[in-house]
Amino acid sequence: MTKTDPGWIFIIIIVVIIALLWKPLIVPTYSKIIKNFSNEEQIARGKEAFYDDDRWAIKGASCATCHTQGQTPPATKNSAMVDFGYKPLTGVYHKYVKGAMANDRELAKKINKCITLGSRLSSQSLSTTNVAMQDIIAYLKTLR
Repeated sequence: MTKTDPGWIFIIIIVVIIALLWKPLIVPTYSKIIKNFSNEEQIARGKEAFYDDDRWAIKGASCATCHTQGQTPPATKNSAMVDFGYKPLTGVYHKYVKGAMANDRELAKKINKCITLGSRLSSQSLSTTNVAMQDIIAYLKTLR
């Protein structure tokens, strides 16, 4: 009888453990690294754009009108906000931006859909390279 080396069993167990724990170990570390490289000025500009009710085509309305609890639609001629209601954005960045090859395009599409609809902000679409879009996305990244 030949003796079998049990070392390969330990290697398989370690590989299985790493495969199961990879995401829980890496994601928090990656988030901390990204947070260290975040641009606080860009986040501040994004927050300002999010709450600025003079920036958009409908005066008195902003992203915060629908996405911050306790806000109300403007009492102007814009009674078109018929679908007004509180829609929380907690974790929105991670909802639409997933995977190793992910980029901000999917979230930018959602933002553009919201700001261009006549029943919302009635503004022009922003490209993903637009500074205001990048600022808003940077701010949305901070909402957890």
